[in-house]
Amino acid sequence: MTDAIVPAREVFRNFPAPLVAAFYLLSALAILVFCYGAWLRIRKYRRGRPAHRMSHLGRRLRRAAAAIGSHSTLGRRHAGTGAAHFAIFWGFVALFIGTVIIMIDYDMVRLVNPQWRFWRGTFYLWYSITLDVLGAAFVVGLGAMMARRWWVRPAALDYSRPDRAPGSYDRAPYVADDRLFLWLLFWIGVTGFLVEGLRIAADPAPFERWSVVGWQLANLFDLMGVTSLANPLHLAGWWVHALLALGFVAYIPYSKAIHIVVDMANLLFTDERAGKRLPAVPEGAGAQGYETLADFTWKELLDLDACTKCGRCHVACPARASGAPLSPRDLILELREHAEATFGGSSWLHETAVREGDGKVAGGVIKAETLWACTMCLACVEACPVGIEHVP
Repeated sequence: MTDAIVPAREVFRNFPAPLVAAFYLLSALAILVFCYGAWLRIRKYRRGRPAHRMSHLGRRLRRAAAAIGSHSTLGRRHAGTGAAHFAIFWGFVALFIGTVIIMIDYDMVRLVNPQWRFWRGTFYLWYSITLDVLGAAFVVGLGAMMARRWWVRPAALDYSRPDRAPGSYDRAPYVADDRLFLWLLFWIGVTGFLVEGLRIAADPAPFERWSVVGWQLANLFDLMGVTSLANPLHLAGWWVHALLALGFVAYIPYSKAIHIVVDMANLLFTDERAGKRLPAVPEGAGAQGYETLADFTWKELLDLDACTKCGRCHVACPARASGAPLSPRDLILELREHAEATFGGSSWLHETAVREGDGKVAGGVIKAETLWACTMCLACVEACPVGIEHVP
């Protein structure tokens, strides 16, 4: 009598030892590149003035967690976009947690006591179906966002500037960053499923039906007659998937992908009453305003990095709608580029900021007519889904 098969799988299936070592070396390199970029960001924020945003931290955490988990700010007046991003977010979270689970089980528990390993049996089955379902939602959500950006093309995603003549500025780097961000995530998701399907095609154990997407892909590969090539194709596909994923980790702090981290922090530290009233000026305070970047608080520098260029503030602004040379989105991006040029950039893809003079913000980096066009109505602050406070 044979023992029942315990649902599980190998982490490095048919991998020679040198390839396993190469993967860990590349992983360490990707993490180092990520940490360096994160340090550049933190160094920039530390240059800002103090901001009193640590009060009622428990309430802030609950509010931010609720907004992030439910996507209430993203779905407000944009249900379709909110639903697509909701699928991307929770799919990404599930895939990230799934990767961490494998790391804990294989790289930690296995080395301490193999008998304690838990990534097997019933846990493995529920792990498989959960990650396949949420991974599919992740890919579908990305497809919806790509269609919206490149096919529907809403006015919010038009990068034209109301304060400059066409041809006098270049938004190609922003467009390139948008495309790279979406395509990287999309192909990470797609290659993950292809690798799973090839693995199952090579060894179609009955319990693998719990991998609902991978099982169907394995059936497709069988119909295509490539089952005999499943093992070498799996190895090649695994490396493509791994290099895309590690490249994404390294890319995060230098690109639009940083919003994955920064926007959560921005929602945590945002003013609860932003968008409802102008900040009070303390009695006896000296000169007010922002002459240079040295006048910005760390939260205001964080605001600049939190912008994802979604364009909601751009569309909501009544001054821009009336033809004034003001776009809240462009104001944030202009200040972000100035901060990058001043403090040392951590972005690979952004419009080159060449500054002349003494680096003054009002009337220098931001034109006087742009500032005077603002009516302080706070429509931009109310529209922003990630808690940016355009009006300090």
